[in-house]
Amino acid sequence: MESAPDISVVMPVYNAAGFLYDAIESVLKQSFKNFELLLIDDGSTDHSKDIIHQFEDERIILIKNEINQGLIFSLNKAIGLARGKYIARMDADDLCLPFRLQEQFTYLENNPNISVLAGYIDFINEYGAPKGLWPMDRKANTPALIRKAMITACCIAHPSIMARTAILQQYPFAQQQKAIEDYDLWLRLLADGYEIDKLQKSILQYRVHENSVTQVDNLKNNVYFKIARCKRKFLAAAFKKGRINTFTIRVFFRMLVDYVLGFGKQMKKIIKP
Repeated sequence: MESAPDISVVMPVYNAAGFLYDAIESVLKQSFKNFELLLIDDGSTDHSKDIIHQFEDERIILIKNEINQGLIFSLNKAIGLARGKYIARMDADDLCLPFRLQEQFTYLENNPNISVLAGYIDFINEYGAPKGLWPMDRKANTPALIRKAMITACCIAHPSIMARTAILQQYPFAQQQKAIEDYDLWLRLLADGYEIDKLQKSILQYRVHENSVTQVDNLKNNVYFKIARCKRKFLAAAFKKGRINTFTIRVFFRMLVDYVLGFGKQMKKIIKP
């Protein structure tokens, strides 16, 4: 019987032909070898399928959605199928640095109290050129600092994380938290006492371009309202389950601040000459 891999790398794919080849290659060229790469083709209509079929690597497992089901559905589907002890997230337009999987695997093996492990990211543009750093990423870099920062906003990059599979299978992404599903998950885990940590080194090149999901969503929406709505839905679910503790109370009061800031931003747009 075939032994299970140590890591399941989960990469949703939807019309990602422009960057997909390099993203897949950056995973396959990792120094750590004992992994499976779960590619979830979410009903792509471009040449993504053709690019995937260029690779002949037994570690690749292609999962197909016949029609587009969305990121949350695809993530939960792949996580349910993952065989590895750990799940590493990856987006189809980003690049893993060569020692990413080894670094995260070793850290989680040596720190059983940590449930989710992120790492620093470096921004790149559509051509792969450096595009700066994310200050919050560098600032919130210990479990205590991450927990504190999460009360205000998300401080880890979703595609940089590696987590214990058993925990992600117990905490599926919430369908009602579209475009901010990762932040909701981190809040739920922290509210339930799980620890999130971060490697204090760059492990991922995060591509910023006009078609990226986060970029498009942030341009459409008032970010303060987006964060406040996420917290409201998180708190409604938490309070329904009796999760009333210091963390959820602090999130509640910060949510009120977010709504005030959001209304202020809206007013500025209305009264702007």
